[in-house]
Amino acid sequence: EGSQLFASSLRHYPLPKGIQPNGKILYLPFPLVNRPEIYDLDKGKSVIEGMHKAGYMIYVSDNGDPGYEESKLGLGFYGKEIHDNNLKIITERHPDQEISVIAYCMAGTLFMPYLARRAEERMARGESMDVHKVVLMSSPIKIDDAESGYAPVLKIIREGHDARLMEDLFGDVNIPVQVIESGMNQTQL
Repeated sequence: EGSQLFASSLRHYPLPKGIQPNGKILYLPFPLVNRPEIYDLDKGKSVIEGMHKAGYMIYVSDNGDPGYEESKLGLGFYGKEIHDNNLKIITERHPDQEISVIAYCMAGTLFMPYLARRAEERMARGESMDVHKVVLMSSPIKIDDAESGYAPVLKIIREGHDARLMEDLFGDVNIPVQVIESGMNQTQL
């Protein structure tokens, strides 16, 4: 309750009966492209099931099905506002419990700068950090021309991205899927 921000919401996966809680929270921010069900595919193939067996209370950020309203929100919404809101709800429901994070793909890319800012904000207020551990899976956090392998993506954006053409072709979207796909394909070469 209270987690709905535009299409985004926070899912709670309570511990199944008979599982002893370990006193830790697992927050799974989710990338903008995939659906959060990827963490809970099927019995025996579920990250959520496995983490429940270890006693974690699980919360998953669900970006929903973004539409026209979300096209103008910007990176600050997905990189800060959602996490501020979700972590506020989690810490209110579970005060003084350790929070760990598993972030997949772009969710990790957006979460790491958020986490640095959160640490600075909490330190400035004299509060201890509430997020204790972070695991990143397939999250590019070093995107440069030289060492990261993302030079082809950056080249496409710098040389081939025409904002007016993209708006004419795709309307109000932040980054057309074709641009992302083209760049990702180039990094695989």
